[in-house]
Amino acid sequence: LILKDPRFRGLELFSSALSEKQALNLIDRWVEGTLPGIIAHPKSIGHGIDRLQLGGNRLVWFGPTRSWEFYAQSQARLDRQGQGKPVMIDKILVRDTLDIVVEQARAIKAEDEESFRALIQEYWEKKRGKAQV
Repeated sequence: LILKDPRFRGLELFSSALSEKQALNLIDRWVEGTLPGIIAHPKSIGHGIDRLQLGGNRLVWFGPTRSWEFYAQSQARLDRQGQGKPVMIDKILVRDTLDIVVEQARAIKAEDEESFRALIQEYWEKKRGKAQV
């Protein structure tokens, strides 16, 4: 159904239903730049897939993830050194479902994680400053 929507024309689904050969072929076409985008769940591409930054630049997520780690990792796979194009990540969320609640909860987790990282950075900067005195 999603793949028939004109907004997603030419994009291909990356899922656990693909064989290893099909998945590798899809990634190879992505890297070559012949695939305009991938539709995937963040858990499917968050870990273990390299070279995403070398080809395409459009990713469409279906099904939100509660995991801030998968969210951040899947974005980082695409938007990192070597990516020569602006990165576009779209999310498909279904109105009046838990999708919206899960996305809101994940956003709160992201804010908490960013605050935590900032506090750790501040701690180390103060610690280094005292060591130089």
